[in-house]
Amino acid sequence: MKNILRWITAGLTATFVALAAHAADMAPGTFAASTVKGDVSYKLAGSTTYVKLAPGTTLPQGSTIKTAPGSLAIVVFASGSTATVRPASEVVVNFDQKPFSGPIPVGAEPSVSKTQIHIVDGSVISKVAKLKKGSEFNITSPVGAAGVRGTTLEVSYSSSTGTMTVLCAEGAVVVQNSVGTTTAVNAGQSISFPVGGVVEATPAALAAVETAMESPTAPSAIEVQSGAAPATTPAGTPPAGESTTSTGESTPSNDQGSSSAADAANSGGQAGVGNVGGGDTAGGSTGGSTGGGIPSGPTIPDTTVVDPVSPN
Repeated sequence: MKNILRWITAGLTATFVALAAHAADMAPGTFAASTVKGDVSYKLAGSTTYVKLAPGTTLPQGSTIKTAPGSLAIVVFASGSTATVRPASEVVVNFDQKPFSGPIPVGAEPSVSKTQIHIVDGSVISKVAKLKKGSEFNITSPVGAAGVRGTTLEVSYSSSTGTMTVLCAEGAVVVQNSVGTTTAVNAGQSISFPVGGVVEATPAALAAVETAMESPTAPSAIEVQSGAAPATTPAGTPPAGESTTSTGESTPSNDQGSSSAADAANSGGQAGVGNVGGGDTAGGSTGGSTGGGIPSGPTIPDTTVVDPVSPN
């Protein structure tokens, strides 16, 4: 498992560098659709009218993105993070950020930011850049939230079953359910709730993450993990014997943030699920480049509300 995690991390890094290149010249506080495949639409906050989403479209605060079956959209944030909205999904995106100057560095954000992706239905795969102190990246649903800090993960929510699933491919995640219980999910692990605990992700599920980030026809990691879809073998897959051999070596350090979800949770609320307000946001007025801040998260306890970043 350790070997396959190393291989997957290398592949995800290469994919992330390619996607993050779209963010290099973005203005502070903005997010845009860098890639659109198939039938994808969006609507403005407060509107009931969907319009076709074109690649390169800069999206307003609170936009809802909806993908048809066999379609996806990749959203790039000026923080350097990315989010793939998988087929047959609907999500609401909010993003706020402090001003900055110069190009966006690959793998790290240029200024403090607050990101919230609320899944109405479907799934999202996010590659979160190394965040600054006080930054937050939350993926929520009507039954829970995942707070991340420098992580690659997939989060899904089924409106028909009320089930939320989080699969962490690298880094660490702190997951909170609707009653406020938090659980650490580390690289190579998955959790579903309201029923279920932390389990080891299968090598096939972890290998599916990279392809699912860019292909609307490839099964997602969570689909492979649950058995809902067969696994595919992406190019460059290590030999079967190597991928399942334990070398006894320690897992490589996570240069995208805390080495464990517990560390992230204890680092000034940086994981974004418990007390998400960081030191840079306490008492801050609505600021950043978006001007409107990020509104309260829906149906999650007040501790997951994402406050706006302070401009100072």
